[in-house]
Amino acid sequence: MKIIITKDKLSEATSKGIITQRQEEELWNLFCTNSSIDRENSKITPEESTFVKMLYSSGAFIIIGAMSWFMNRAWNSWNGAGIGGIALFYALAFILIGRIFSKKSKVLSDQFYVMAVAMTPLFTYGVQKWLGFWPDKFPGDYQEFHMYIKGGWMTIELVTLLVSTVALRYIKNSLAMAIPAFVLWYISMDITPLLFGYDDDWNYRKYVSIFFGVNMIIAAFIIDNRRTIDYPKWLYIFGTITFWCGISALDSTNEWSKLLYFIINITMMCAGTLLNRTVFIIFGSLGCIGYIGHLAYSIFYSSSFFPIALAGFGLFIILIGWFCHKNREIIKERMLEITPQTIIARLPQNRK
Repeated sequence: MKIIITKDKLSEATSKGIITQRQEEELWNLFCTNSSIDRENSKITPEESTFVKMLYSSGAFIIIGAMSWFMNRAWNSWNGAGIGGIALFYALAFILIGRIFSKKSKVLSDQFYVMAVAMTPLFTYGVQKWLGFWPDKFPGDYQEFHMYIKGGWMTIELVTLLVSTVALRYIKNSLAMAIPAFVLWYISMDITPLLFGYDDDWNYRKYVSIFFGVNMIIAAFIIDNRRTIDYPKWLYIFGTITFWCGISALDSTNEWSKLLYFIINITMMCAGTLLNRTVFIIFGSLGCIGYIGHLAYSIFYSSSFFPIALAGFGLFIILIGWFCHKNREIIKERMLEITPQTIIARLPQNRK
């Protein structure tokens, strides 16, 4: 059922004393902010459903993937100028389509703008290949951008980060943050060879990943307290991936370091509960499962009871999951009770 609300109807409610003049203005501003408006008839069109938004996002990711991960060797026949020209053509086409839909669907319009921004890596690669300019040695064909860690990709990533960050001022959609967050994840890997060289850079890469991950999570938390649009979601996701992969790759030479890893993962799960961010809970759970599995392996591996202990461990994980599901509200209340008020006051309040 479609409900049509006009400015005259709100004014009528004000004249009858149902709402105040200020409430009338606030309601109208709210409707204008959260809905698509036919200003000629002053009527409100309901926003797209979650299912429709999911279809929009799925289509956008398929298009972005087609122009990145799934580019085949046939594209190598184009020179750098040709690749850059094709990327620019697609970007301009997406912007034009986005403008066409801007008055019909803000959500769909923003999706096309995000796709336009996603053409930046391909355009930058084409220009660099045309000019023969690379911060390191030539990294290879474009499809290898998502396959191999090389310092030569750094210019592509920095340009994409700059363009996507500027685009956030104009695209009021949380998906817009996916590109800079994704690029920061790549930068955390590709910057290591430039800083420390290619010899034995694996150890450095772990600590660089942890550093980037922590700072991405901190940035997400700061933005989370200042924005109502859920921009930080993607920073939390890729920041957690970057941080967790870094700490998981560290060498654990003794049981104390493994216990510290377990405590960090427990802390991540607690943070996920307080912040209402599932990504912390998922990766924290994986870390905890890994540690408990290590204990089961260390204690029972040489014993004939190892299969039984492993099965019991699996059953224990299932029961823990069921307990958390049944008591999630109680668990959250207990977490809030033991959390200092100074931290609670800083938790995001107006996210949508």
